[in-house]
Amino acid sequence: MRNLFTLASTLVLLCICSLPNSWPETKPADFRGATWGMSPDEVKSTEPGTPFIEGKSSEPKMALGYKDIIDTLSCHVAYTFIHGKLVSGMYMIKEEHTNPTDYLDDFKRLWVALSEKYGKPVIDRTNWKNELYKNDPSHWGTAVAVGHMTKGSKWETPNTDIILSLHGDNFKIGLLITYTSKEFKHLDEELKNKEVKKKL
Repeated sequence: MRNLFTLASTLVLLCICSLPNSWPETKPADFRGATWGMSPDEVKSTEPGTPFIEGKSSEPKMALGYKDIIDTLSCHVAYTFIHGKLVSGMYMIKEEHTNPTDYLDDFKRLWVALSEKYGKPVIDRTNWKNELYKNDPSHWGTAVAVGHMTKGSKWETPNTDIILSLHGDNFKIGLLITYTSKEFKHLDEELKNKEVKKKL
């Protein structure tokens, strides 16, 4: 009886130990809940809402657009597909401010959040096209708004390039976080080259 109990216990233990090997591996997400290479339908299954923009799947390049809030900032979420494969994602911050300096504060908040998740950026730059306001930090918001100053930072994961950018022109300011697949980014480049050749 004791031998039978020992045999049964051993069989149960072997079954339990073998279960994890039979479970499918869960691939970590690359952008929101999606992974690079997903189809539009697969991406839609990861989003709780309905897209407010949806391109034609018959086109070589299509987009899905959603509305969301990130770090209390209103934003549009854009997914880009090339030949039915997810190649990039983007947060376009839509928060509006009367004081252009507030956009710099938004950039800093997002920079801190990205650095906490992904570590120190591999690139961290402030570029001046016109140095009129360079020595006057109180006017840096205006400098961005008129296109004198741009800011950009880049993080990397094994699968993804992540770029936070702040730019402006004619008092319109854009704040973006772009996620691009390292594996599939060549698809977008190839499509752009093909379109250029068509026009030549």
